[in-house]
Order: sequence, then structure tokens, then C-alpha cells
Amino acid sequence: QELELPEVILPEEAGTWGKRKVKRYIKQQHAKVINAFKRKLAQQRKKERKANGLPPPDFYPDTHAAGALKHSRKDRMNDADFQLATENAPTIMIDLQFEEYMSEKEVSSVAQQCGFSYGWCRRSKVPCRFAMCSMSE
Repeated sequence: QELELPEVILPEEAGTWGKRKVKRYIKQQHAKVINAFKRKLAQQRKKERKANGLPPPDFYPDTHAAGALKHSRKDRMNDADFQLATENAPTIMIDLQFEEYMSEKEVSSVAQQCGFSYGWCRRSKVPCRFAMCSMSE
């Protein structure tokens, strides 16, 4: 399908706007039309997939194809199973002793990355133990 961008009608106060603001306004209006068009196409594709009996697209094709992740909560291991699975598993140790040399933003980023890593470890079919050391707080 082709998308034709409509001519943008500027509001009355646009007479006092500068050239850049007018361009930005037109660009924003076009972006709204384009995004609505993309949403409509995505809905059509979803309906077509459903009608043809096709599964939804995989968001993690590399890892899921290899069987590295379990996507549903019911398939995840409970705590007891996780303990059994990680008895002889390798340990990933993250050293956080350099916190004093980091800015507050970097510390926040590292904490978020540790959370993501822990989540990936828990969802893995072959889990490993996950440990952090030298945290001051």
C-alpha cells in the first residue's frame, strides 16, 4: 500500500512562528499520519497471521531457535528446581568494587544491567549461579 502524506494546515498562531518551528510542526503532523499507517498495517498483518494459523513473530529469534529461553512464566523453574539445576552449574561472579569510581548514573546503569543478567540466568534452560560481590549498599 502507498501512503500519501496530506497537506498540513497550520494553526492560526503559526503566523508568529519561525521557519524551524513551522518545519517541526509539519514533520510532527506527518509522523502522526505515518505512525497511524504503520499501526494499521501491523493490525492487518496480525489478522492475516491469525486467519492463516501462523504463530506470532518471535522477538528473540537467535536465542529462542536455539532453545535458550523459556518465554512463558508457567514454563519457568520454581526455586527448588532452580536450586537442583544449579548445583553443578558454573557461577557467574560480578565484581562491583569499583562503585566508588562511578557516577550515580553509572551505578544505576550497572544495577539495571545486573538485574537483566539475573533475569536471563533465571529464564535460561541451562541456568547458572549468579553472584555479586563488593557491594557497599
